[in-house]
Amino acid sequence: RVAQVRGTALRVAADADAASAERLDALKLLGHGATTAEERDALCRIAVDAPADDIRAAALAAVARQTDPDVATRLLSPWQRTAPAARAAVINLLLGREEWATALLHAVKDKRVAAQELSLTDRQRLAESSSAALKQLAADTFPPASTSSRAEVLQQYASVASLPGN
Repeated sequence: RVAQVRGTALRVAADADAASAERLDALKLLGHGATTAEERDALCRIAVDAPADDIRAAALAAVARQTDPDVATRLLSPWQRTAPAARAAVINLLLGREEWATALLHAVKDKRVAAQELSLTDRQRLAESSSAALKQLAADTFPPASTSSRAEVLQQYASVASLPGN
Protein backbone atom coordinates (compact mmCIF):
# COMPACT_ATOMS: atom_id res chain seq x y z
CA ARG A 1 0.00 0.00 0.00
CA VAL A 2 2.80 2.43 0.86
CA ALA A 3 4.55 1.64 -2.42
CA GLN A 4 1.31 2.36 -4.26
CA VAL A 5 0.92 5.76 -2.56
CA ARG A 6 4.55 6.63 -3.29
CA GLY A 7 4.10 5.61 -6.93
CA THR A 8 1.05 7.83 -7.27
CA ALA A 9 2.87 10.70 -5.55
CA LEU A 10 5.80 10.26 -7.92
CA ARG A 11 3.53 10.41 -10.97
CA VAL A 12 1.78 13.55 -9.69
CA ALA A 13 5.05 15.26 -8.73
CA ALA A 14 6.54 14.58 -12.17
CA ASP A 15 3.41 15.72 -14.04
CA ALA A 16 4.11 19.26 -15.24
CA ASP A 17 0.41 19.64 -16.08
CA ALA A 18 -0.78 18.81 -12.54
CA ALA A 19 -1.92 21.60 -10.25
CA SER A 20 0.91 23.20 -8.31
CA ALA A 21 -0.71 22.46 -4.94
CA GLU A 22 -1.04 18.77 -5.85
CA ARG A 23 2.59 18.59 -6.97
CA LEU A 24 3.75 20.23 -3.75
CA ASP A 25 1.74 17.76 -1.65
CA ALA A 26 3.18 14.88 -3.65
CA LEU A 27 6.73 16.16 -3.23
CA LYS A 28 6.25 16.33 0.55
CA LEU A 29 5.55 12.57 0.53
CA LEU A 30 8.61 11.70 -1.52
CA GLY A 31 12.20 11.38 -0.45
CA HIS A 32 11.54 9.83 2.96
CA GLY A 33 13.06 6.53 4.00
CA ALA A 34 14.37 4.10 1.43
CA THR A 35 13.87 5.51 -2.04
CA THR A 36 14.14 3.90 -5.42
CA ALA A 37 16.51 5.03 -8.14
CA GLU A 38 13.44 6.07 -10.13
CA GLU A 39 12.29 8.32 -7.28
CA ARG A 40 15.74 9.90 -6.86
CA ASP A 41 15.99 10.48 -10.61
CA ALA A 42 12.58 12.15 -10.71
CA LEU A 43 13.31 14.33 -7.68
CA CYS A 44 16.63 15.48 -9.13
CA ARG A 45 15.04 16.14 -12.52
CA ILE A 46 12.26 18.21 -10.94
CA ALA A 47 14.81 20.08 -8.80
CA VAL A 48 16.74 21.27 -11.85
CA ASP A 49 14.00 21.49 -14.50
CA ALA A 50 10.84 22.75 -12.81
CA PRO A 51 9.98 26.28 -13.91
CA ALA A 52 8.19 27.15 -10.65
CA ASP A 53 10.33 28.15 -7.67
CA ASP A 54 8.10 26.47 -5.09
CA ILE A 55 8.15 23.15 -6.96
CA ARG A 56 11.94 23.29 -7.32
CA ALA A 57 12.34 24.12 -3.62
CA ALA A 58 10.10 21.23 -2.58
CA ALA A 59 12.01 18.84 -4.84
CA LEU A 60 15.33 20.08 -3.43
CA ALA A 61 14.01 19.55 0.11
CA ALA A 62 13.17 15.96 -0.82
CA VAL A 63 16.59 15.49 -2.44
CA ALA A 64 18.27 16.85 0.70
CA ARG A 65 16.84 13.91 2.65
CA GLN A 66 18.75 11.48 0.43
CA THR A 67 22.00 9.80 1.35
CA ASP A 68 22.93 8.30 -2.02
CA PRO A 69 26.29 9.71 -3.17
CA ASP A 70 25.03 9.49 -6.76
CA VAL A 71 22.58 12.34 -6.10
CA ALA A 72 25.34 14.82 -6.91
CA THR A 73 25.88 13.22 -10.30
CA ARG A 74 22.15 13.33 -10.98
CA LEU A 75 22.06 17.05 -10.15
CA LEU A 76 25.24 17.98 -11.99
CA SER A 77 24.84 16.00 -15.22
CA PRO A 78 22.11 18.27 -16.63
CA TRP A 79 23.84 21.43 -15.34
CA GLN A 80 23.74 23.27 -18.67
CA ARG A 81 19.95 23.10 -18.70
CA THR A 82 19.51 23.72 -14.99
CA ALA A 83 17.43 26.84 -14.46
CA PRO A 84 19.72 29.75 -13.52
CA ALA A 85 17.40 30.53 -10.62
CA ALA A 86 17.91 26.99 -9.29
CA ARG A 87 21.69 26.83 -9.53
CA ALA A 88 22.50 28.63 -6.27
CA ALA A 89 20.10 26.40 -4.33
CA VAL A 90 21.54 23.26 -5.95
CA ILE A 91 25.09 24.40 -5.13
CA ASN A 92 24.07 25.09 -1.53
CA LEU A 93 22.56 21.61 -1.30
CA LEU A 94 25.66 19.97 -2.76
CA LEU A 95 27.90 21.80 -0.31
CA GLY A 96 25.97 20.20 2.54
CA ARG A 97 27.60 16.77 2.16
CA GLU A 98 31.26 16.01 1.73
CA GLU A 99 30.84 13.50 -1.11
CA TRP A 100 28.43 15.82 -2.92
CA ALA A 101 30.75 18.81 -2.46
CA THR A 102 33.61 16.72 -3.83
CA ALA A 103 31.55 15.94 -6.94
CA LEU A 104 30.76 19.65 -7.30
CA LEU A 105 34.45 20.61 -7.12
CA HIS A 106 35.32 17.97 -9.73
CA ALA A 107 32.60 19.43 -11.97
CA VAL A 108 34.17 22.89 -11.53
CA LYS A 109 37.64 21.51 -12.32
CA ASP A 110 36.25 19.78 -15.41
CA LYS A 111 34.56 23.07 -16.41
CA ARG A 112 31.07 21.52 -16.38
CA VAL A 113 30.19 24.12 -13.73
CA ALA A 114 31.64 27.62 -14.04
CA ALA A 115 33.87 28.58 -11.12
CA GLN A 116 32.12 31.94 -10.77
CA GLU A 117 28.86 30.13 -9.98
CA LEU A 118 30.26 29.40 -6.52
CA SER A 119 30.09 32.54 -4.43
CA LEU A 120 32.94 33.72 -2.24
CA THR A 121 30.91 32.48 0.73
CA ASP A 122 30.67 29.03 -0.87
CA ARG A 123 34.42 29.00 -1.50
CA GLN A 124 35.09 30.06 2.08
CA ARG A 125 32.81 27.31 3.32
CA LEU A 126 34.85 24.78 1.34
CA ALA A 127 38.16 26.25 2.50
CA GLU A 128 37.05 25.88 6.13
CA SER A 129 35.74 22.33 5.71
CA SER A 130 36.55 19.86 8.46
CA SER A 131 37.63 17.41 5.76
CA ALA A 132 41.29 17.80 4.84
CA ALA A 133 40.69 16.17 1.44
CA LEU A 134 37.85 18.56 0.61
CA LYS A 135 39.90 21.53 1.80
CA GLN A 136 42.79 20.51 -0.45
CA LEU A 137 40.53 19.93 -3.44
CA ALA A 138 39.00 23.38 -2.90
CA ALA A 139 42.47 24.94 -2.70
CA ASP A 140 43.46 23.20 -5.95
CA THR A 141 40.22 24.23 -7.65
CA PHE A 142 40.28 27.84 -6.46
CA PRO A 143 43.93 28.87 -6.09
CA PRO A 144 44.42 32.08 -4.15
CA ALA A 145 44.65 35.21 -6.24
CA SER A 146 48.06 36.73 -6.56
CA THR A 147 48.55 39.38 -3.93
CA SER A 148 50.86 42.22 -4.83
CA SER A 149 52.18 44.70 -2.37
CA ARG A 150 51.18 48.31 -2.78
CA ALA A 151 54.75 49.22 -3.77
CA GLU A 152 54.75 46.60 -6.54
CA VAL A 153 51.49 47.92 -7.97
CA LEU A 154 52.76 51.52 -7.87
CA GLN A 155 55.99 50.50 -9.59
CA GLN A 156 54.06 48.59 -12.25
CA TYR A 157 52.03 51.71 -13.12
CA ALA A 158 54.76 54.33 -12.55
CA SER A 159 55.01 55.03 -16.28
CA VAL A 160 51.45 56.38 -16.28
CA ALA A 161 52.69 59.55 -14.52
CA SER A 162 54.86 60.46 -17.53
CA LEU A 163 52.11 60.08 -20.14
CA PRO A 164 51.06 63.33 -21.88
CA GLY A 165 47.74 64.76 -20.77
CA ASN A 166 44.95 66.33 -22.81
